[in-house]
Amino acid sequence: MKPFHHYATPHDDILNGKTSMAAYAAKLGDVHKKIGSEEYLDPTKFFQKTFLTSSFEKIENDVEGRLKGDANSDYFLNIKTPFGGGKTHTLIALLHRAQTKWNTKVVVLDGRELDVNTQTFWGEIERQLEGKIDKLDGPVPHGSDALKKILEKHEPLLILIDEAMHFVDVAKAIKIEQQTKAELTVNWFTDLSTAVSGLKKTCVVFSLPASANEYGNDESSIQLYGRLKKITGRVEKNISPITDEEIPNVVRRRLFNSKPDDIKDKAEEIITNFVDYVETENLLPEGTTSTQYRKDVENSYPFLPHVMKTLYTNWGSIHDFQRTRGVLRLLSVVVQD
Repeated sequence: MKPFHHYATPHDDILNGKTSMAAYAAKLGDVHKKIGSEEYLDPTKFFQKTFLTSSFEKIENDVEGRLKGDANSDYFLNIKTPFGGGKTHTLIALLHRAQTKWNTKVVVLDGRELDVNTQTFWGEIERQLEGKIDKLDGPVPHGSDALKKILEKHEPLLILIDEAMHFVDVAKAIKIEQQTKAELTVNWFTDLSTAVSGLKKTCVVFSLPASANEYGNDESSIQLYGRLKKITGRVEKNISPITDEEIPNVVRRRLFNSKPDDIKDKAEEIITNFVDYVETENLLPEGTTSTQYRKDVENSYPFLPHVMKTLYTNWGSIHDFQRTRGVLRLLSVVVQD
């Protein structure tokens, strides 16, 4: 039997051994500031290695519709996934679309990049749009009306917010009068949703972890997460950017230069022989027919179905394991070897 991966040609970075975790750990703030790898900064290279999931296409249509004034399009979208589930990658894709396809202004708020001691989300919005912080200065939010007056001058406008919960979690230690900066920041999201709801061509896409466990078991963090989830839950439309069924497509596009259809077409004989062998030797997974198993192998090729399931689903339940990023990193090392 021919090697199972025979018709899948890896990308040059995989062949050259560029398989560090950093290669799969893009930051929205860095891309916005034009810092980092060309694979993330160059829109063409980025989309060449990005499988556009059905959810992303829906997100893209919603955002574009809102920016064009479609009243039926959602104005506040929440991308919610487990740790490493593709939130940041989706936001980067939207950033590129806004800059190269939609020709619209973009505000990027990266909670890991902002200085929690000196910066605020509302102040950063004004700085990026107006060039300075004047109307929205200070550690206390100024209300939805003041925010709306800034935003409406710059429509159509896309606001991308990543790692907000990280900023909130760190801001717990900063006292402002009778509250913490974390509480003020969480409350500000009410101002944001109210302001944007009154505009026609402004859209917010916001990432939130699927649970508070990403930030440990601290009671105050769990409460803040719950409040943030509740506030945004009044207006948000929750979208998971990737399904378990689409993971093999994401992996193939990122690791291999060959087109998925070409890989499958050229590997048809290999897949047929392999499935026949598994059936003959009574090695089919319990409760699975040979027809179903063939579909599973075709979907996961050039990896076996249980490899995808184990890495993404089972390992994905491990605390601090970054699902898509971790799977790509491990498989890139295997492929390179």
